[in-house]
Amino acid sequence: MRQELFVLDDQAHYFANSIRQASPEYDKIFDYLRGPGGMLSIANHTGDGFLDHFFTKTATHVACLNLPGISDISGVNGMRSLELFAETRDKAPDRVILFGFVSPLDGEKALQEMDHQFYDLGAKVFKWYPNDPLGRPIGWWADDPKIAYPFWEKLSQLGIKTVSIHKLPFNFMASKWQDPADIDTAAGSFPELNFVVYHMGFPAIDKVATMCSNRPNVYADIGAPLAPALTAKPLWFTEQMCKFLALAPSDRLCWGSDMMVVPAGQELIEAFWNWQVPPVYQKGYGIQPLTSDDKKKIMGRTFAKLIGLDPDKVLEKIRNDSFSKKKSAKVKQFLTKANAAR
Repeated sequence: MRQELFVLDDQAHYFANSIRQASPEYDKIFDYLRGPGGMLSIANHTGDGFLDHFFTKTATHVACLNLPGISDISGVNGMRSLELFAETRDKAPDRVILFGFVSPLDGEKALQEMDHQFYDLGAKVFKWYPNDPLGRPIGWWADDPKIAYPFWEKLSQLGIKTVSIHKLPFNFMASKWQDPADIDTAAGSFPELNFVVYHMGFPAIDKVATMCSNRPNVYADIGAPLAPALTAKPLWFTEQMCKFLALAPSDRLCWGSDMMVVPAGQELIEAFWNWQVPPVYQKGYGIQPLTSDDKKKIMGRTFAKLIGLDPDKVLEKIRNDSFSKKKSAKVKQFLTKANAAR
């Protein structure tokens, strides 16, 4: 039986509260973010804008709303943002999954905060940034028994089976903790957890692909800079994607666009759906072409399985909701075409 395309974006963000540019350092950061390839209309980000963007202007069915780990360093209150994210989730509970966020550098305080976010705010997954959210030149490793392991144990206690961890260096903070090598030992120590390496660990894509090949509980999320490159730098995107696929199977990939914080939209979803492993890579590297079923797994079904979501039940539930009724003609046409593909 042919499955419908289920688009689950596990990297969906927006800045939820007003930005205070309280120092020249904040101005520097925002100049960078507003530059080429930077964030879209930061000051105009709202919950309603998030919902409208994802669910009427793109083919996204479910969006995982998570906090950009640079919020606090950018002058935005991260914990207040999570409260506002919960309010956004409540407006579309069948379509939005709230991700929690704490810093293991805060120790016991952060463990207690996890309880608040899980029980009071309804966070279903947690996303982790190995850098300090306040921008200090400190960080942590996923395989640190003293700092990180108590949090992986806490996830298991809460019944959460997925570790979504950011691995992408920023050029305005210390980045050595963004190297993905620490995931290997952590994944081996906690086989009951699934470790999803965001941004494919770029630029260390080969390290992540090797772990995905060797560890049954390691996955990679596409995210930026790869997702925006689908339309901005398609040849570069192909090179990076094939670097991964030469080492690991496609069912270890998950779709994340970083929409709302990068220039992105329906064109990225369509570009990935239409993308194919070029013949030169198929022959030269032995990479199999992606089938429509492969792409459906990448674009939502693989991550849905990791977090215990049934895509078909969700699709049935949202089929005639207010967002589906307002979807653009372009999105509807794409979904019809994708669902007819073999």
